Formats: sequence, structure tokens, C-alpha cells
Amino acid sequence: MTVAVLGATGMVGCRVVTEASRRGHRVLALSRKPASEDPGVTPVAVDVNDVAAVGESLAGAAADAVVLTVRTFPADEEFLVTATRTVLDAAARLGIRVLVVGGAGALRSPGTPDLPVADNPVYVPAEYRDVAAVGIAQLRTCGAHSGADWVYLSPPALLEPGARTGRYRRGTDTLLLGPDGESRITAEDLAVAVLDELESPGVERHFTVVQQH
Repeated sequence: MTVAVLGATGMVGCRVVTEASRRGHRVLALSRKPASEDPGVTPVAVDVNDVAAVGESLAGAAADAVVLTVRTFPADEEFLVTATRTVLDAAARLGIRVLVVGGAGALRSPGTPDLPVADNPVYVPAEYRDVAAVGIAQLRTCGAHSGADWVYLSPPALLEPGARTGRYRRGTDTLLLGPDGESRITAEDLAVAVLDELESPGVERHFTVVQQH
């Protein structure tokens, strides 16, 4: 496949680029300041809010799928919603699939399905609540889009750099806990889940994963 990654220099984006290249896919690394020494990766400078530029980049590369990995801290709902809509619009016109790496806040709380993780202090400290809530707005933007073929991946409560084990457990729209009671995954293994979904799509439009030891 030809996989376009938006936010390619971020924590998740750069690992998705690495994982896609590792599997032999052609990668288009889209970001404001792209760089790569990998011959299988084509860096492209683009602003994710520039509708025309995003569309031209995806069309020019004949992309099969686009992965949106842009995150904001502090919270910037307007930017993230606009960026998501831009990608969905472009992908819908081109007939390509979109995988959005979103936030855990859009998930349901385990044991309390009516409580969004964004509003659950057990998993989201007060200082991160606004960022978590933006994930809900982003998922709603996907759901409101009538033309795009999208899937939304919510990471666990804790996502940080670490080792690539290739082992994870997949769920649907409820936060998953590992055997140790923690909800976490490495960015490397999240990238594995992203490429697994692109290569063998599941049936859910919203899913999550957790580290599997």
C-alpha cells in the first residue's frame, strides 16, 4: 500500500511511519517540517489545515490510506476538528480510507458505560480533562461526515514511547485494562495496531487496544 501519515514527526506519527516502512509499504510523511532518511519514505511539507494542499498531496501520491495522528496539548478543539474534517473531505473525494488516531477520552469507562473516560478522574487527571474532551469532539466530527470511509482508534489511558512487542489486545469503544489493571500501551505497539487495521480492517468504526504481556 501507499500510506500517508499526517503528523508524521509526532510521537505516534513517526512510529506509524517506521512500522509502515518496516512492512514494505510506501510511506508519505506529511508534516510542517518533514524529514526522513528512509528510502521508502517520502517527506512532504504540508499544513494539515490547508484543504487543497492535503488533497493534492494524497492524490499526487495515489495514497491507499491516510493516518491522522495529530494531537494537541494544551487542548485546541477548533484546530483538531478542522484538521480532521479537512482530511475526511480530501479522502472522501479521492475514495481512500482514513484511520484517525484519536484520544482515550472518547471511550466508555469500564464498568460504567454511561461515563465517558474524559469525565472519569480515575483515568483522566483534571489537568488533562480538556484535552480528553477534544477527543470526543473529534470522534463526533468523524461520525457527522457522510462521505468518508473512516475508523477511529482510541489509545488506552496511558500512551508513551517504549518497546515494540507486537502484542496487544483489541476491544471496541470501552477502555481496556491490562492484566495488571493498568490501561496503557507503547507508541510502538499502537503503531503495530494501526498497520494491522490498515492491512486487515475490522468491523468496528471505533476501537481501542491495550498492551498484552
